[in-house]
Amino acid sequence: MLLIKDRRILISLLFLLIVSITFWNGSRYPSLNDKAVMGGDMTLEDPLGFEAAFTLESTFSLVQTIFYTTLNWVSTNQKGMFFGLLLAAGLMTLFSLVQRREFKGRMSNTLFGVFLGAPLGVCVNCAAPIAKALHTTGMRNETTLATMLSSPTLNVIVLSMLFTLFPFYIALTKIAFTLLLILIVVPLFVRYVLPEQSVTAFSGINTVDCHVSSRVSSKITSPPYLNISWFAATTWFVGTYFKQLRFIVVKTVPLMLLAGLLGATLITLVPWETVVTFLKPSGYFSLVAAMLGLAVFGVFLPVPIAFDLIIVATLTALGMPVKFAMILLFTLGIFSIYSFSIIWQTMGRKAALILYAIVVILGVSAGITAHLWETYTIQVKNQQAFSQIEELGQLKRILPNYNEGVSIDEIRTLTKGKELQWQPTKKVSLSEATSTNLEIYSRPFSKKQPQTLANKTPLFHQVNAAKAGLPPPSPLANYLKVNMLPYSQLGSVAAGDINNDGWPDILVTQNGYLSLYINIAGQRFSQQKIDHLGEDQSTLFNAALADLNNDGWLDIVTSTFKQGLKIHYSDQGNFTVDFERPLPTTTDFYASALAFGDVDRDGDLDIIQGSYSHGVNSISTSQSTNYLWLNNGGTDPVFKPIALPGIPGETLSTLLSDINQDGLLDLIIGNDFAVPDTVLLGRFDNNEFHFYLAEDLFPYTTLTTMSIDSADINNDLTFDLLWAQISGNSMSSGLVKLAPERSCERLIDEQDKQNCHNIQEMRQVSQLSGLVGESACLSLASPLDQGDCIAYSVYRKIYTPHTPLSKLQKCTELPSPWISMAETCESMQTGEFTKVETTNGKPKQKTQRNILYSLEPFSQSYKEIAKPTGLVTTGWTWNARFNDVNNDGWQDLYTVTGVNTQSFTSSNLLFENNATGQFIDKTEDYGLTYFSPTTASTFLDMDNDGDLDLIAVPISNNLLLYKNDLQSNRSKSRAIAFQIEDQLGNHSGIATKITIHYGKGLAQIKELKVGGGYLSFDAPIIWFGLGHHDRVQHIDIDWPDGSRTTLKRELFANTSYLIKRTAKMGAQAD
Repeated sequence: MLLIKDRRILISLLFLLIVSITFWNGSRYPSLNDKAVMGGDMTLEDPLGFEAAFTLESTFSLVQTIFYTTLNWVSTNQKGMFFGLLLAAGLMTLFSLVQRREFKGRMSNTLFGVFLGAPLGVCVNCAAPIAKALHTTGMRNETTLATMLSSPTLNVIVLSMLFTLFPFYIALTKIAFTLLLILIVVPLFVRYVLPEQSVTAFSGINTVDCHVSSRVSSKITSPPYLNISWFAATTWFVGTYFKQLRFIVVKTVPLMLLAGLLGATLITLVPWETVVTFLKPSGYFSLVAAMLGLAVFGVFLPVPIAFDLIIVATLTALGMPVKFAMILLFTLGIFSIYSFSIIWQTMGRKAALILYAIVVILGVSAGITAHLWETYTIQVKNQQAFSQIEELGQLKRILPNYNEGVSIDEIRTLTKGKELQWQPTKKVSLSEATSTNLEIYSRPFSKKQPQTLANKTPLFHQVNAAKAGLPPPSPLANYLKVNMLPYSQLGSVAAGDINNDGWPDILVTQNGYLSLYINIAGQRFSQQKIDHLGEDQSTLFNAALADLNNDGWLDIVTSTFKQGLKIHYSDQGNFTVDFERPLPTTTDFYASALAFGDVDRDGDLDIIQGSYSHGVNSISTSQSTNYLWLNNGGTDPVFKPIALPGIPGETLSTLLSDINQDGLLDLIIGNDFAVPDTVLLGRFDNNEFHFYLAEDLFPYTTLTTMSIDSADINNDLTFDLLWAQISGNSMSSGLVKLAPERSCERLIDEQDKQNCHNIQEMRQVSQLSGLVGESACLSLASPLDQGDCIAYSVYRKIYTPHTPLSKLQKCTELPSPWISMAETCESMQTGEFTKVETTNGKPKQKTQRNILYSLEPFSQSYKEIAKPTGLVTTGWTWNARFNDVNNDGWQDLYTVTGVNTQSFTSSNLLFENNATGQFIDKTEDYGLTYFSPTTASTFLDMDNDGDLDLIAVPISNNLLLYKNDLQSNRSKSRAIAFQIEDQLGNHSGIATKITIHYGKGLAQIKELKVGGGYLSFDAPIIWFGLGHHDRVQHIDIDWPDGSRTTLKRELFANTSYLIKRTAKMGAQAD
């Protein structure tokens, strides 16, 4: 009862409770929850931490790298360390009032330490000052050590992450050896290594270390002292606490900084990539040496809490064997050079060295245990699972038919009488005499009745796609479409007026199948059957629309797996086998990126093909060669392939745009993984067009480039350039992330929800099979999925760097229907691949951030502005395109994001350009929040009402159709649109640039592009928002052939214009 009545104790307990709750709720547990959600998909910004306050540049010297790594380490640990210091001082103050600070038995004292440490949730570095405090106040050594060792390892969230990220046997091994160290080794260590601890040495609490005066301590047990006022007790607490805090800071902070410096030095000299590369022992003694060296390395590093889980999950994915991974999983985080220094300071050098050695030995033992478990249990199960592959391969696959729909005759009946008609305007005035004529036609946007909507009504509302005539996809056909690249990321969309009725239609590939949807008067879509396509379209990977024979009808270009490109020429909106033309087969696996433009200025559209092979990040192969297909013209043109300059890489995006605005088309090739992006400038030499490498035009681009776009975002009439890639996987990204299960529940459609849950099951099995092998696949319910999973489990080893070719033998033995996997593995074994050397590659590559370049007007050099504009992070971004969605005269940005194999999802994003150089995330305000993975998107004015609607393609769910309500409730915002009909060049006027002049000195420029995004192709329409302006004063037209026309006449807002260029009577077109 004396303890309860002592107000100093109550104040000390209250302080500790407030500090702990503040830390747990404000930092530790939210941070751990974020780590748990992101799991093994988290990107580490720094080799010793999750976040980097200072970016480590490749140009840094060794000293600079060590210095900034140390600063990043301090930044990462500052919250936990601050809490550790506050808590340590508080515990010293509290226990100075408590006479009994031990239990009778060693095990009881050890368990008391676990009881103190496990809930704290601080890393081993932050627990060190707490251990120092406990030891100084006279707590038993068992309690001190158990608290320090249990805090970073036995926290409930850390344990849940352990079982989520790793197979059961690995998680169990880590826990078993952790408990062995804490519950068995610690008591024995204290008994046989440390000198007998004298309790009376601490009972006076008047030593120098405790900084409590003898005058105060003499009154501790005096009953009259218990009757002091709250003010006196508080005064005592404050004075004593700050003395203890000063003591603990002086004793531990210098050692903390030294530990950070030493850890930064070690990880700089021996980075994680080197650890993976050199762990290839060839004999028994070298194996033992490697395991001991790795254990010493792991024990040394002062890493933050849960870092061990994330880095080991990453290293395992890179091919680190289980025996080595288990060593790091145990040694990282449970002890460190900082803990070592604190033990040396408080318990002596001998104790520190022996405890370090014990953790090393246990780490090696854990590695051996996991290795034996894998060898004699897991590998046997894997072999048994693989033995079933022949039988599973014989199962019949029933594939869905996506080529449903109505005939062209029925489509013509549905659209008859609903066509949008062009009306001729008055005679136009050109700026100078030319050999060409311009004919201008117009049609007004449809007028909507203004609606009374709530002030916070989103700009967009989602329309039920199925009710709008866009049928939902069938359930996922198989496991591969969830987990295996490129099958898992398919879903293209192309917009354009296929039947020339004035309404934009869409062409979609989803789950590898092609569907054509005709817009019926802006009210709904109707699927048109494409007669020549067979029942099995599963080899279709990409599809685009372009008028390749200049007949005024959009043709379809498809990419097929190992069968090259095919052109399906339009027969006035119909597509039959008689009009199908396969292009000559090249060595590529499939064309992942397409772009169109008249590069050689001969009046017809040429094709840029970006190729993709196996998705292996460290190699280059002829199957990834990119091509320019030159069009020789005519109604049935022949295309000539020309290999493009640059290192072949896994291309995901190709942008044809006049980026330097010299009148000639340039090309940017966006590559995933190690191969740098390729920047090519176009020019004519001796009347022949060539692309030339421009390696120094941009100092750096993105590592995992997926989408590239050019647009004038600040209305200075020069093009800015955006590279979008994987970003936001780090703790500091600021993106809202959901666990996949939560994202499933957000879906409206029940079939979408079911698909989503099926995907999560497959994802989890895929992650497990990547760690333990084929045996994990047998947990899937469907035998078809089991077979796919087993095949992919052996095939995925090609993605693992440093995998010995002998490990691919199983893969080469895969039967049909996995013959393509077997061929890939066999080609790798025969040496048909070239390892990419990118040390001096240009441009340099940046990770985990987008790149946005703006042209400086005076220096004529590019300045990188992604961070100040707010576009540096957009998630796992597939497609990112600029459009003016609110018609205010400024280009906004919409991105689609996500991947099924990640342990978290983030939403598609809409960034509003606020006209001051800033892009503001308005996703929720605009009604576009959507957390399921989405690959492609296009904006189009579906209903001709003067605002841009949106169609996006989720990987596995219904198409997303969003109607823009701008004209329903914000009628002051106006727009103007332009279409081109060029009888002197390519018919659709692709690569035409239009500059509008309006208001008081205002101007905008846009370029007509087809390409640049990932599997996304916009309709050939140039769209300008005008804000409150009701007209354009004049326009400049820069034609694809390099000529310019100035149209000096007013053009009115809320109108779409068709500009037709023809030759004057008697004039010869070039």
